Amino acid sequence: MKLNTIRNKISLLYILFAVVILTIAGIVIDLEMESFVKKNIETNLMREIDLLGTYFQAANNISPEDLSRRLAEHLKKTQVRVTAIDSAGRVLVDSDIKYDKIAEAENHLWRPEIQLALIYGSGKDIRLSKSTNHEYFYVAKKVDGVNSVSLPGLRFIRASLSLQSMNQEISDVRWNIFMAGLIVLLLVFLLSSAISARIARPVKKIIQKVNEVSRGNYSLKIDVQSNDEIKVLSDSINKLTAKINGDMIELERLAKIRSQFLANVSHELRTPLFSIQAFIETLMQGAINDPAVNQKYLKKTLAHVDRLNFLLTDLIEISRIESGDLKLSFRYFPVSELFAQLGESFRTSCAMRNMTLEIAAAENLQVYGDKSKLLQVFSNLIGNAIKYNPDGTTIKVFSREDKESVTFYIEDNGVGIEEEHLPRLFERFYRVDKERSRETGGTGLGLAIVKHIVEAHGGTISVSSVPGQGTTFCFRLKK
Repeated sequence: MKLNTIRNKISLLYILFAVVILTIAGIVIDLEMESFVKKNIETNLMREIDLLGTYFQAANNISPEDLSRRLAEHLKKTQVRVTAIDSAGRVLVDSDIKYDKIAEAENHLWRPEIQLALIYGSGKDIRLSKSTNHEYFYVAKKVDGVNSVSLPGLRFIRASLSLQSMNQEISDVRWNIFMAGLIVLLLVFLLSSAISARIARPVKKIIQKVNEVSRGNYSLKIDVQSNDEIKVLSDSINKLTAKINGDMIELERLAKIRSQFLANVSHELRTPLFSIQAFIETLMQGAINDPAVNQKYLKKTLAHVDRLNFLLTDLIEISRIESGDLKLSFRYFPVSELFAQLGESFRTSCAMRNMTLEIAAAENLQVYGDKSKLLQVFSNLIGNAIKYNPDGTTIKVFSREDKESVTFYIEDNGVGIEEEHLPRLFERFYRVDKERSRETGGTGLGLAIVKHIVEAHGGTISVSSVPGQGTTFCFRLKK
């Protein structure tokens, strides 16, 4: 091809330009495509684990041998290999291993995905299988809450899927993209003289988009008025950048939440620390020798130390809950026992404030949950009603049942809460009356802990209030 004509020069220029653009876009799309497919596989495997956890929980009348056989059939249908593992790493059942050979299976405790699940609650790993020489995607999850009769001691459920088909599909897509690129180049070469102006505009837009992406600007969108390969390319880049932009927004949101949390913790710690420092400095400057003063300042110092202790205790508690380290002991127990403990615990504090605590009878009512943690929920809500309401207030604790669940109510006829505060009431460190909360020893974390505990029981908690008439907290649990 001679380069001494404008047509040939333009054709060659557009061919080279198209090669560069298609190469860059192909690399980006390829990386994103592989990431998306693996993320989708991980999501599906995790969903499979959750379904199996429910199945194992309900499989009370199935023998381990029969369960192994069913999982083998499940493997044939879905190509998903399932492994149930105990806390010591022993394989309890595996869809790819006959039950009479389970005892010969290697210990899985030190498999990467199991170690990650042990630490973080779930884990994943991609590696070659020694037996098949194929790459597998492994996902494991710690399932402490699943009590299976057929699989006693169950601690981890692992699901895995061969990536051979995925790699083949990606190769096919890569080949299709490559072939589409050749077609584009051929069309550009044959029709460059006629459509060069038309092609130049979308190509320039794509160049601008790629450059903006490289500089971190993911908000721009390519708008190409055509129905050819350039349109397909622009749509792919738009989808890619939209996903990246969404991820960046989410990262910024999480960073903001983390920053706010650290700021709140710093603020909550700073006040008692400064007060303690001031009291000690005053005592060191001579007040320690004045019996009338030193006792006063020492008591105030002790009060602030107690507040720091309460704050750190609540911080540790909410950290354990949010990280998944909190271990709940679920069992059926009579509600009447819990109500009796509440009445005994708050009898003195209510009497000192001339308050009335009415706890309804709960005969023959049982719930499924962690009794000590639910006692903490009730104690926090009743304690708040005592702290923040005037003397003479009546506090009622009662329940209402339906076929599958029971709803508990903690109701008072105190000062109430303004409607503007209700949506944020369960946020960490949120206080309706900040000064009064600190005076009464509140840390601002109690209701957040209550919400987490209720949600850990599979329930929900809500609040309604009318200023001047009172406040009602209610949450629902399974019977």
